[in-house]
Amino acid sequence: MRFGQKRILFARSADANNFNAQAKNAQNILRRWRSFEFRPTIFSFFTPDEGVAANPNVDIIQVAPDRLWRAKVFAAYMKQFEAVFYPGVHHFADWAALKARAMFGRPLPIITTMEGLLGVDGDPTFDRKYVEIAGHPAFSQKIPHPQWRRVNELHRMARHIIAISPFLARQASAQYRAKVSTLPLGVDLALFRRTRWERRGRPRVVCAGSVRDHKQPHVFLALATLFPDADFVWFGKGELRARILEQAAQAGISNLSFPGSLAPDALAHEFSTADVMVLPSRNEGVPKVTQEAAATGLAQIVFGFYEAPSVVDGVNGFVVWSEEEMIERLGTLLANPDLVERFGRAGTRMAEAWSWDVVAPQWEKLIIESVKGLSLNCTEFGKTGSACTL
Repeated sequence: MRFGQKRILFARSADANNFNAQAKNAQNILRRWRSFEFRPTIFSFFTPDEGVAANPNVDIIQVAPDRLWRAKVFAAYMKQFEAVFYPGVHHFADWAALKARAMFGRPLPIITTMEGLLGVDGDPTFDRKYVEIAGHPAFSQKIPHPQWRRVNELHRMARHIIAISPFLARQASAQYRAKVSTLPLGVDLALFRRTRWERRGRPRVVCAGSVRDHKQPHVFLALATLFPDADFVWFGKGELRARILEQAAQAGISNLSFPGSLAPDALAHEFSTADVMVLPSRNEGVPKVTQEAAATGLAQIVFGFYEAPSVVDGVNGFVVWSEEEMIERLGTLLANPDLVERFGRAGTRMAEAWSWDVVAPQWEKLIIESVKGLSLNCTEFGKTGSACTL
């Protein structure tokens, strides 16, 4: 690093084989990072993404994936950085390192993202709060309380929160005192695209996501039962996959399949040969899969509880508020291939604004502006005066 350069820690993985959504988002931003003055640093445990590794403006901290990797991540946090962007919460190292820096009088300014609503099993107060802010029904994804506590504390410690939709920005502004901005996530339009439009004898309805309870795969099973003249395919893995397949087999449902997870290029191909995307989950942020579905020309049906800007009712799909309405709208689409194509073409036009080539520079600009504007307020860490110096 040369004199005058400022370092930003991207607390995610650059591994090419890491398909975690947040890791891929960070990688897509860093592939296109252009600033020489503000220099990002990211972790890699295995072979890094080629585009990130080839960018001369990005540093990679290689961490051996052994039993000491958490300690190495913790130690990396103790180095000189201007700020940390995208700190993780799935393991203890990120949160513990940030708390340790604050305790030692070297708090690190934090820029976080808000990509969905989180709650805790058995505690209805979370959803009541979200409903009050939203002004309509809203649902959270339930996680263990210790993990929720770390997420909440990171947001409370953050100096800037980037929400990926206006809906989430309203939620963040109502709950946290950090500055809140809104930016969309991007789509790789070189992968997710539609090259031709064709009519099939049997319409193909798809979904993609983890096969877990909060995604409501049982609704997909019900749809396949109600519409036997269409094929239903769910891409993803999870603990409910085997159970849903067993239920389908017992009921004699032959138009439903759960082939498991696919690499992005394979998923893009499957989307481009389908007609409709149905997402039965009630708790989402801005589902990346809806952006990818739009780019590949799929008409879509989603719930309105999370106000996804990637689906506009009557433009590139339908926004519904009940399972009964979802069934009705799917029936409308399956009976009207002209409407399916019209929605699909509208989606491809909408997706042009979400290209990572367009969106990544916006993220870079906002991150840099956030770092420039950060001023540590150490009273929130219980520190004062010179203890704020990084």
